[in-house]
Amino acid sequence: MNWIDLMGFFSYSFYFALRVQDPGLQMPDYQQNWVEDTLTLLSFPLIMYTSQKLLFYFKMFEQFGLFQSLVSATLTEIKVFLPFMFFWIFIFTSQLMALGSGYPDGDYPDLHPFVANLL
Repeated sequence: MNWIDLMGFFSYSFYFALRVQDPGLQMPDYQQNWVEDTLTLLSFPLIMYTSQKLLFYFKMFEQFGLFQSLVSATLTEIKVFLPFMFFWIFIFTSQLMALGSGYPDGDYPDLHPFVANLL
């Protein structure tokens, strides 16, 4: 067992303990509760870790090995595309703000209008 596996195990154990403590925290409401914020922050790396580990173990099957190499190549190449895409999303959001476009006030009550348009 290597360090990454051990850290994944301990992260998931901590995540599970927090979930068991209060099962009502399935969907965080983002009201500055540290347990909800911690669960939200831990959920994303745990999902990525689990998916990468499953892909690693599926390499023993030929078809899954090809699939894993395609996913790895895609994740490697997306580093070039994502900044380009986010740049254009920012440009179009700026243009919408310049035109005075936006969402009704009740749709995104806690967000700045620029962030609401960005989303």
